[in-house]
Amino acid sequence: MIAGKRYFGNSKDRDDEETKHIAKTNRDFMYLAAAPVLSDLIPLLRWGDLQGQLESMKSIAREFGDLVGSWIEEHMRRLKSEPSNETDFIDVMLSVIEEDNLFGHTREQIVRATAVNLILAGSDSTSTNSTWHLSLLLNHKHALRRAQEELDLKVGRD
Repeated sequence: MIAGKRYFGNSKDRDDEETKHIAKTNRDFMYLAAAPVLSDLIPLLRWGDLQGQLESMKSIAREFGDLVGSWIEEHMRRLKSEPSNETDFIDVMLSVIEEDNLFGHTREQIVRATAVNLILAGSDSTSTNSTWHLSLLLNHKHALRRAQEELDLKVGRD
């Protein structure tokens, strides 16, 4: 668990508004991550957000950032008031990273970015990752040749 809370799974006690909001935000992110963006194909269109996807992406990023930010604040208050034997990812990150700015980022920014990344990366499926890997290999012929050579060497053609 990242924040000592469970939002996904089969438990029936996860019907509150926060859980529904997180699930919807996660679905929206996955939809936008898979949607084609015209400005990726035609760079000239980058000056305007014709499809509204850039603004949607920024909105979802803000929502996840605010959510994880509230978790971090809650953990920091709890760490100051009552030390606990039960720790989660945010507790560990807060205890390991020092207060100083690292490369121009605060401890909270680093924990927030890492937690959001873990949530979103953990939501993606193996099939989606495999699809992207194949797509990247097909678009980079030299990498595809190297992968084929390694498979031939390690596995063989028989």
